[in-house]
Amino acid sequence: MSVQIKLDPFSHKKLKHKFKVLGRIYPDETFRAIIKILFDMKRLAQQKLKRDGHIITARLRNSLFVQTLRNKFSNRANNKPVYSDKDGNVFKSKIRVRLKQLQGAFGTNVIYAGFIENLDSYIEWAIQNVDVNKRLREITDNARKKIK
Repeated sequence: MSVQIKLDPFSHKKLKHKFKVLGRIYPDETFRAIIKILFDMKRLAQQKLKRDGHIITARLRNSLFVQTLRNKFSNRANNKPVYSDKDGNVFKSKIRVRLKQLQGAFGTNVIYAGFIENLDSYIEWAIQNVDVNKRLREITDNARKKIK
């Protein structure tokens, strides 16, 4: 799945320049915002799974995991490397994805996750409903504060 945004040439050039400046001056701030977006998507997906009644053992919901290279900014209390189901069975959370510096991913390693996604999308739904603008405003607000 991909998302495409079309900009007029002037806006594209202006946006490209701003991201270049932000990426050079504030790479950690930008990456933190990306990680926050991933955590927002994880939370939305978990809420949808619960709301739509796809909770039997809670394994799928608990397995959703945000992963970054060397867990930069993704070590949080709600993002543990292991999780359990309602019966106390313990599983590893890590997803199999190759990441580079300043990249992140969220997903699950549960075998039947694809079936549920195809039946009633929770990951695609979360991606479509995450408030990216909120996180972009945070980057620009923080950048403005640091520039002044």
